[in-house]
Amino acid sequence: MPTSGTKTSEPIMVEKNPKGPEWWNRVSGLAGKMLHKTGESEAVPDDEPVLTVEEQRQQALDVFRTLLASHKGSAALALFHKTVQACESWELPEKELLQFAELLLAEKLWNAAVTFLEDYLKRYTKRVIPVRLRLAQTLIEQQQRPSYAARVLNELPREGLGEKEEKLRTALEQKAQKMIDEGVLELEGRPW
Repeated sequence: MPTSGTKTSEPIMVEKNPKGPEWWNRVSGLAGKMLHKTGESEAVPDDEPVLTVEEQRQQALDVFRTLLASHKGSAALALFHKTVQACESWELPEKELLQFAELLLAEKLWNAAVTFLEDYLKRYTKRVIPVRLRLAQTLIEQQQRPSYAARVLNELPREGLGEKEEKLRTALEQKAQKMIDEGVLELEGRPW
């Protein structure tokens, strides 16, 4: 035990199989190192167990859910990108994907939200009507992309929409057409 006033070079070890936020630190390169009290850092020994890609994705999903529950969209977005980079790909489950897109919209991260709404439409069918309406609304009201929004709306069924959904669809189609008539130019979006 060191006495008061003396420096020690005994390393402090970071947990070998981190859970929660510690995984995020390892992925981002901020942890997973031995730190000496002098502030110097060393690489972790090679005997550390290596997590499989699936284990990494599961750990990331646990942290991701915590970030969603805490309404931390920007942090969840950073974690998503780090996990995709570390694991080469990562597809969110349906529930988390929708929560994530809505959180990004609430944080006004329009471009990121559009990407995840599009991803939902490619992968899932359960809530396709409200997701299409939300995507079209964002494209029109936030990104001024009326032509792309019109293509998204054209994929909605002509029958079977609820009263609120039909009203929103009509209003969005009118807004999009007005913008097109006024000459709003946009970059190409996805061909729906």
